[in-house]
Amino acid sequence: MPKQAPIDKILSKLDSSITPQMKRELDEWRKTSADNESFFKAFSFIWSDSSFSKSHFSPNVNKALLKVNKRITRRRIINQIGKVAAILMLFIAIGSTIAILSKKTDQQVIITSNQQQIHLPDSTCVILARGSKITYPIEFNGTKRKVTLIGKAWFDVTHNNKQPFIVETANASTKVLGTEFTIIANSNQATQVFLDKGSVAFKEKRAFSNTYILKPGESIQSIDGQYRIKQLSSRNASAWATKQLRFKNTPLFTVIQEIEDYYNVKVILQTSQIGQLRFSGSIKENSAYDALDIIALTLQLKLKQNNNTLTLSL
Repeated sequence: MPKQAPIDKILSKLDSSITPQMKRELDEWRKTSADNESFFKAFSFIWSDSSFSKSHFSPNVNKALLKVNKRITRRRIINQIGKVAAILMLFIAIGSTIAILSKKTDQQVIITSNQQQIHLPDSTCVILARGSKITYPIEFNGTKRKVTLIGKAWFDVTHNNKQPFIVETANASTKVLGTEFTIIANSNQATQVFLDKGSVAFKEKRAFSNTYILKPGESIQSIDGQYRIKQLSSRNASAWATKQLRFKNTPLFTVIQEIEDYYNVKVILQTSQIGQLRFSGSIKENSAYDALDIIALTLQLKLKQNNNTLTLSL
């Protein structure tokens, strides 16, 4: 466990004894990196799912003795959790997935430090973005397949008419039968859904809220505090997970914008005429140069690279 992990502050946060100053310092530490946030989430789960969080103090003992006992208990907790915390940090450091099995609820909890692909008990494929957390049962029994998500994930849901698949987030519920979609459910932000295939029913977790039915190529986002369905301007909302850019008769200037965003490069079109050309196809390449090379060959263009800048010309 690295020295910068503020175990005492985390414990104070979890047992509600944290001071305002300690809370500010802990919040700052959590924001420093996704690894720190992943560690905090994993640590919090272990605390909530263990006997460490239960108090065994007698209400009739001397107040001073209570303080001493609390200090002793705190040291014991730190020693007991310390080994687990060290293991968690080791997993995070090597970029692995943290998988925790809750004995209380028979729930599997996955917390990622890097993008990670997993398969649920029904063979549904899930790609979790860095620092995301998903909770699901060991087996999908009953009439529903329900999972809980914090963060960002892409789902390719196994079709089952008799057992709808439901993704619960902090402020909404998304119900599907079998489909592909991305959900973004970050803390303190409205849930967003981007639908690739199939159909989903989206509903807020508040009284008298509407149910929204999304079709492929649509998204639902909160605009001025109200959820609205929008037509996606791009077919590549899930490219971060699928590692594939898809285009259908798309103007080249739009294709280039998406390639710049996806690969974090600068692309120059030598003339505006080139931007009016249209491109159809799928690109699944490891580098921007290889992706643009496919486009150049398809449209009979020339490709030149200078450091991190690529140029397409006639």
